[in-house]
Amino acid sequence: MNIGLIILIIIGSFLVGSIPTGYCIVKLKTGADIRKVGSGNIGTTNAMRAAGKKIAAVVFICDTLKGMIPSLLGLVLVGPSLGITCGLASFLGHIYSPFMGFRGGKGVATQLGIVLALCPQLAIVPLVVWALVVLISGYVSVASCLAIAVFVISLMIINADIAYIIGFILMTVIVFIKHRKNFINLKNGTELKIKFH
Repeated sequence: MNIGLIILIIIGSFLVGSIPTGYCIVKLKTGADIRKVGSGNIGTTNAMRAAGKKIAAVVFICDTLKGMIPSLLGLVLVGPSLGITCGLASFLGHIYSPFMGFRGGKGVATQLGIVLALCPQLAIVPLVVWALVVLISGYVSVASCLAIAVFVISLMIINADIAYIIGFILMTVIVFIKHRKNFINLKNGTELKIKFH
């Protein structure tokens, strides 16, 4: 494939990822600025606090698709190397959205979309870990970080494509960095728990 077209696809992936779905959906539904509610994050958990479970579900699906669609496109057109590159571009767009002053979400749902596109056979691993930790602790931040860490370990165990391992390690490091405030809150006993009722 022409290198110019590949570059355009990668840029397009970044722009797709940078669409601030959580902000836009909550704003359209409630008129509220999600950045001024709860943790201030524009992702699924804070969307639940700002607008309820149904809106949070829509945000989650949209953020997941932002990672899945570009990754699938790259995978189908070229192969694993472009698949993970497009996924990473979308992931970075979500976290550093130019439409939000180069700020954004924490990347967990978008990374899940990339997992579903490129490694669907392993997707059950982070989903089960996430669900169990949330049910036991109530902390979405802890569940998210543990889930993606276990997923990366799973990739290494099965000797996955090296491009996947490198790409997902990079994303996981960024997700952990984006959760640093959550870790401080956990230490101080001020981390918010998710409420199911």
